[in-house]
Amino acid sequence: MLERPDESFYLEQTEQGLALRHQIDKTICLHLDFTSGALAWRLKTAGRKQPLAKAVGFHLKSDLKILDVTAGLGRDALFLAHLGADVTLLERHPLISSLLADAIYRLGLQSQYTELSKRLHHDCVDSCVFMQECLDKEHCFFDVIYLDPMFPPRRKSALVKKDLQYLHALLGQTIEQADLLLLALQLARQRVVVKRPAWAAPLSDKKPSYCIESKLLRYDVYITNGTEFT
Repeated sequence: MLERPDESFYLEQTEQGLALRHQIDKTICLHLDFTSGALAWRLKTAGRKQPLAKAVGFHLKSDLKILDVTAGLGRDALFLAHLGADVTLLERHPLISSLLADAIYRLGLQSQYTELSKRLHHDCVDSCVFMQECLDKEHCFFDVIYLDPMFPPRRKSALVKKDLQYLHALLGQTIEQADLLLLALQLARQRVVVKRPAWAAPLSDKKPSYCIESKLLRYDVYITNGTEFT
């Protein structure tokens, strides 16, 4: 469920692709481009020794199938696909989902990124519903399930980046994070990875198997089959 989302946003087609705008403040614009700016730099510097890559298990297995149940703006999914994973992105809000679909489509139009775009599979669906259906059908094709829920309120007053502010305003506060984790732990063949601020408690206060830490972030790793990759 969504709690108090901002419904003042709409999509506009531009020469650069779809853009998210605000009906009152026209200066607010969010545009996804996976091949420029900070995202392009992240791809150039991506490596399997980075914390997220270690957390999902690239040091143990290269052909990972990953389900990103909180795709958002798709940045981590893009990073994981660039390293060779086959990533399914779930985003339930139709406006954000449309931005993702457009960004993946435009990614595939560039010859150097065609193969990368083929490893990104997007669906506009509620993640809890998607995972429950997988459980009901008794099949799972995902080695890893990745959760990047909205972070809890900060201890300091520093603002998050503008694009994330827009995302938070549009989506409101998610209130089913515990359900997401519970379903993910049942469904993942090997592990669940949850992205957290370095200072925050584990999601739902559930102790992870171990953690991969960086200066500002922490990845809580839950081994779901009792072992590492087989």
